[in-house]
Amino acid sequence: MNGLRYLPDFYIPSLDRWFEIKAKPLSEYEMKKCEEFCFNKDNENIKFSVLIGSPEAVRIDDFVGIIEYVWEWPSEKYPANYRMLAPEELSEKEYYSRFMRGLWVVPDVSEEELALAAVAAREARFEYGESPKTNVKE
Repeated sequence: MNGLRYLPDFYIPSLDRWFEIKAKPLSEYEMKKCEEFCFNKDNENIKFSVLIGSPEAVRIDDFVGIIEYVWEWPSEKYPANYRMLAPEELSEKEYYSRFMRGLWVVPDVSEEELALAAVAAREARFEYGESPKTNVKE
């Protein structure tokens, strides 16, 4: 996209999923970067999640402070040119996208481990080759 360079925050090979983590809604520029990555990587099969929120947020019912938005692949129901209005939690201004609300669930991992991983990933500067510091046992 016009020479735009972008790499999501992290990739989990066992889930074959890319993740972008933000504490607040994405700007239009950030939305375009995520979309362009999905289009260029493998629009028909890519697994890409944008996680918005804070793992430190107070727990309310089943909500732990993070909302996931997933890339919707082209299908009969949602053809390649179809866009949905992005919720205000995802985009800081009106924007039409292929990201839809999802469920942030990782098999065999507790919510506490997910929160620790999200904090560690946010603290790491992957674009500079750094690794997160974590106490999670492998």
